[in-house]
Amino acid sequence: MVGNRVSRTMQKAGLTEFIGERWFFATVHDAVVGCLRHQKAKRRQQTRLPSVSRRTIYPVEGFEQFSNIISERSAGVGSREGESAESADLESQRHSEPQSPVVGEVQLATEVGFSNDLHHLCTVFFINLAKDIPMIMSHITAVFQRRHITVCRAHVEAMDEFGVGRAQHAYHVLSLRDQGKLQVAELQQVKAELEELIRKHLGTAEEPLGTLEEV
Repeated sequence: MVGNRVSRTMQKAGLTEFIGERWFFATVHDAVVGCLRHQKAKRRQQTRLPSVSRRTIYPVEGFEQFSNIISERSAGVGSREGESAESADLESQRHSEPQSPVVGEVQLATEVGFSNDLHHLCTVFFINLAKDIPMIMSHITAVFQRRHITVCRAHVEAMDEFGVGRAQHAYHVLSLRDQGKLQVAELQQVKAELEELIRKHLGTAEEPLGTLEEV
């Protein structure tokens, strides 16, 4: 996941096309799910490869040099066919996920995170809700208001994926006191208050939430 400015720079340099657009995601959540699906598709592809494996030993000045011959793919023959099959498998995986909130044996949890690097002016708070909470946005903005933080931009995406109502929130905010990004101590305090708010509405006051990587 990269910011808008970095994304534009990479597109101008042709890196987005070189790396592949499928490796760029709008949110941390989408990146995690995309990587899990790719990993699952890759494992499935590997199970289809021949399981023949043999080892040849060459004595070199008292040491043994091992050469593993696994398949034509490992020798570079047919690698393009393997990559094409893997890409096709990954694409089909995206459209045929099991009807369950568990992807690749990793449950998508409720998480709160923040970043000071995604935007040149604002701090960005991310909130993933494994189960959507009605009217939670007004309570979240009330937390920012109490702490003299203004919301410059808010994006909420409600999803009914796998038959489970989930939601992703992203808030671009500024400190009214400093007229800029939030400082580290304030970031941790706001995050703790948001986590407490979500636990209260979910009825899990004693259970800790997951944590998105803080960038």
